[in-house]
Amino acid sequence: MRIAREKFIADIAGYVKKYAGQYGILCHSAVISQAVLDSGWGESRLTSQYYNYFGLKCGTRWTGRSVNMRTQEEYREGTLTSIRDNFRVFDSMEEGVKGYFEFIQLERYRNLRGIRRSIWKPSVPTGMPLLFPMWKTA
Repeated sequence: MRIAREKFIADIAGYVKKYAGQYGILCHSAVISQAVLDSGWGESRLTSQYYNYFGLKCGTRWTGRSVNMRTQEEYREGTLTSIRDNFRVFDSMEEGVKGYFEFIQLERYRNLRGIRRSIWKPSVPTGMPLLFPMWKTA
């Protein structure tokens, strides 16, 4: 079932607001924007079946459920490469949002904590996988 865009924003924003402060994230709009982009407005298969709104991969530390899916990676700028990878599975939108905030507690994302709307773009960490795709063009 397709989620209306307004409802998707309202639903995801509610959970972002609920958890962001607990994890030191002050710029809610950046998180909501990432969910919109990564999930295709909540309509991607990874989102609609597995509640993974942020394209979170399993990595080596994940012990929860996973699903293996085809995805595209940009290893070289402008060139997409199709691969299969394991993605985290959540049981609800709320768990997916909370899982995102837990994920960005990794040390490599520490500079995202405490960012306010007026300064979030310049705070993009260098040398990391692009966490917020819109930073590239914003």
